[in-house]
Order: sequence, then C-alpha cells, then structure tokens
Amino acid sequence: MMNADTLIGYILFGDFGILTMTPGFLLGMLFPIITIFYFFSTCLEESGIFAKLGNKCNNALSRFGLSGCSLFPMLMGFGCVTVALASLTTVKNKREKFIASALLCILVPCSAQVAIIIALAFLIGLKYFLFYIFMIAATFLVLSIVLNALIPRGRRQIDCFHERKLKLPEFGLILKSSVIGGISFIKEAAIPFMAGSVIVSILNFLNCFAALSVWLSPFTEGFLHLPKEAASLFILSIMKRDLGAAGFLAVIQSGTFSSAQLVVCLIIMTLFVPCFASVVILLKQEKLPAAVSIWAGSFIISMVVGKLASLLIL
Repeated sequence: MMNADTLIGYILFGDFGILTMTPGFLLGMLFPIITIFYFFSTCLEESGIFAKLGNKCNNALSRFGLSGCSLFPMLMGFGCVTVALASLTTVKNKREKFIASALLCILVPCSAQVAIIIALAFLIGLKYFLFYIFMIAATFLVLSIVLNALIPRGRRQIDCFHERKLKLPEFGLILKSSVIGGISFIKEAAIPFMAGSVIVSILNFLNCFAALSVWLSPFTEGFLHLPKEAASLFILSIMKRDLGAAGFLAVIQSGTFSSAQLVVCLIIMTLFVPCFASVVILLKQEKLPAAVSIWAGSFIISMVVGKLASLLIL
C-alpha cells in the first residue's frame, strides 16, 4: 500500500489528501451542514417567517449594499464561512452576492475563531476585548460602505420574498428536497475541491508553507511588532481557519505573546485571507478576477488594520 512519504502518496493520503481530507470534509462536514442549511432555510421560507424577517431587514441592510436575502447566509458565517458562501446561491443579485462574499471572507469569524474570541475575552481584560470588537466593527462599517459606494449599481431586488401567511411547513418533503440539494452541491464542489487539495498537498509536501512561514517572520516582527510565531499562525489560517485557531490557543497557553500582541494577532487572523475550503467555494461561485480581488483585498486589509492596531496599543 502506498504511504504518505512519497509525493503521490501524500497527495492521496496526506493531511490534505484527496482520499483523506477531501471525502472527510465533503461528506463528513460540508454535506450534513449544507443539507441542514437547506432544510432550515426552506422551512423558514415555506412557513413565511423568512419572508417577514428578511423584508423587515431590507432598509437597514441596504446601507451596506445588502438585502434581507443576505441575512441568513451572513449569520451562517459565524458557524462556517465556507457553508455561508455556499448558501449565497439564494442571493440572485450579482452585486449583492459579491459584497456579501467579500464581507464573509474578510470580516466574519468562523465558529472556531468565535470560540477563541470568547476564551480570550476572559484572559486579556475588558479593555483589550472591547478594542478588538471596535476594530472589527469599524472595519465592517468602512468596508461595507466603501463597497456599496464603489461597485456599480444594477437592478436590486428589494423584496426578496413574497409575504405570506404563517403556516406549518411539510417537513417530510422539505427533508427529501434538502438531501437532494446537498447531494447536488457536493457533486458540483467535489472536482474543484479535489483540485485544490492536490495543489495544497504538493505545496505542503515540498515544505513551501514552512519556508513561507520563515520568510514572513521578519515581516511579522518588524512591521507588525509581533513574535515570529505569528507567521506560522497566519499560514495555518490560510489552509484551514480552525487550524489557525488551534495554533492560536497553543500560543495563548505558552505565554509567548503579551495581551496587546494577542489582540493584534487575533484582529489580523479574523480579517486574514479565507481558508482553502472557502477559496474553493469562492472560485466556484465567482469569476476568477472577483475571487482573486476578495482574496488579495482580505490580505491587504488584515495587514493595514493589524498595523493600525499595533500602532495604537503596542
């Protein structure tokens, strides 16, 4: 049997292998979450709750280039940004979909990061925690307003849903259609996800990520005034955000970072580039230039805001 010591073996059976991580992520994580999302979103839509809630939020969300259609996917991002991006198929307006994708990729922390944020709130003190909330909220407001102002306006669907009387949905039929929808999504996502898995496996096997971490160390120390270990956390976040969150938890326990440095690092990791799985979904749903602009924009914004934060509290 081929082992993971060779390049082909690592592509197949390694940490990001197409026979290890890919089926585990697609079938073990993405499929059930997507199916559950379809089920609950359809239940909310069929019951009439979604229509009332979404349409009531239109005016508030319109200031950020969004509508009620984006409300549920944006909330889903706090669970998993990858799944939230996938759920944006319900948003038909291309302009709104791009803005929502950008905000999700750049500003919304996934569940692993939310857990770290909550844990950190008890460790660093109230003032640092409030500083983190302020920086993320301010970035959200500025970015959403800028995107809404700069992206050309086309037709905008104000009323996402037709108002209807509240009723009890048919759960059996909805469950069946949700499973079919989940299977269809996995079929479409499998090939691009496997292609991305091969690329990441090759780069990791050739120690490109380790070399990049060493290369970034002077930048994190000189520009951001963070310990060199921060570079490794950023690299882990590129591959998978929960890996970066796990590494950040280890850093907290090691005592390498001061409280102020922890806050700056967490701000950067929250705003940092979307993880590998999110990039795959982003490429699937957006054209290549749009996906690249979101990825590059997230990197630039995370560094600029991180530098500003370091100047303010370090």
